[in-house]
Amino acid sequence: MSNARRNRDVPVVFISSTVEDLKPWRAAAREAAIRARFLPDMQEYFVASGDKPPLGQCLDRVSGADVIVVIVAHR
Repeated sequence: MSNARRNRDVPVVFISSTVEDLKPWRAAAREAAIRARFLPDMQEYFVASGDKPPLGQCLDRVSGADVIVVIVAHR
């Protein structure tokens, strides 16, 4: 995580879940984060490819978050 992001005054919330089946819940979590004055960080905001596979990219993002929200369902 870059120092610029760590020095933000706005706390970062990483929102995690399966994507396709939980789109409405992810959108609601994002909107709630914004209303609470958090900066949401979600898989939709970055591309994991090449030398950054999805797990590594997600772990990098999680390590820089102030809060982690995990949405769990039946999938």
